[in-house]
Amino acid sequence: MVEGLPVQVNTNITLHFDTKMELLGANRKCLPAEPFWAHNNKSRALSDPRTEGGSPFHLHARFQIPPDQSGTYEETWLSPRKWRREIQLGSVTLLATQNDNEAYHKSIGADSAPEDVDYLIDLMYGHFPRFDSFQEGD
Repeated sequence: MVEGLPVQVNTNITLHFDTKMELLGANRKCLPAEPFWAHNNKSRALSDPRTEGGSPFHLHARFQIPPDQSGTYEETWLSPRKWRREIQLGSVTLLATQNDNEAYHKSIGADSAPEDVDYLIDLMYGHFPRFDSFQEGD
């Protein structure tokens, strides 16, 4: 309190810790510089189930789009060149398969996939993490 009014007070407290490790940056130690693309590729290799040499998988998901639409997504993945994906939203089903050099796409219940189905396909296709969601600076 100064002259009966509250005031802001800043206090710095320094604590000394004895440790057996050096903090990053101490004695000029640092992580090696690595381009973001290289870092992202490592992350993809560790986490993306659709990478070359990855284990086959089967994914089945149910989803809802408010207020009242619901659907399913099913994917059977054997390799980057052998997979099957089916998405169903309301009365529309979109089927896509890849078998080496043969690709098959079919829309059932509509002449073309509705915008909601296209959006969901974009979310489910591709890799984890996606490369189209960032820009790397020089």
